Amino acid sequence: MTGHRHHRPGAPDQRLPRLQPTEAAVLTVARHFFQSFARPETEGWLAAFDHAARFFGAEDGPRIAISVLQSVQRMREARRSCFHFSNPDCPHCAEVIGESERHFIGAFRGMAHGRLSEAYGHALILCEGHDADPLLAEMRRLAGLLLDRDPQPMAAAAGLH
Repeated sequence: MTGHRHHRPGAPDQRLPRLQPTEAAVLTVARHFFQSFARPETEGWLAAFDHAARFFGAEDGPRIAISVLQSVQRMREARRSCFHFSNPDCPHCAEVIGESERHFIGAFRGMAHGRLSEAYGHALILCEGHDADPLLAEMRRLAGLLLDRDPQPMAAAAGLH
């Protein structure tokens, strides 16, 4: 993992694609974990659990955060190069999605919608051609935790949209 690159307002970067609220929450939780690995002094893992609890609720949030963390870990075990991510604490940076982040969400989205070949393609890129099965197993578990959830009303109430 590497630290984030600071994105200036108006810079010609890829703006965050249209994500479902659950996908955006998963990405934010993952970014906090990425930040925790890149800069441990930020204690990003605390923010990851806090965001998950606020978005998904006090009961489900911690389980979902752990599942996101396990997905991140499986990816980290397979990768050999740095993973670039946007800083979840920087308002301008958080609007930008990098290529690696796009593949992370693509793998999650594929598993959540039962599009296994799509998920596998993204996971294989994330794992840089190494064994993607452990990552896919964790993404399947994460998708299972989120099936049939609609956290949108909860997120709106918490001001997280």
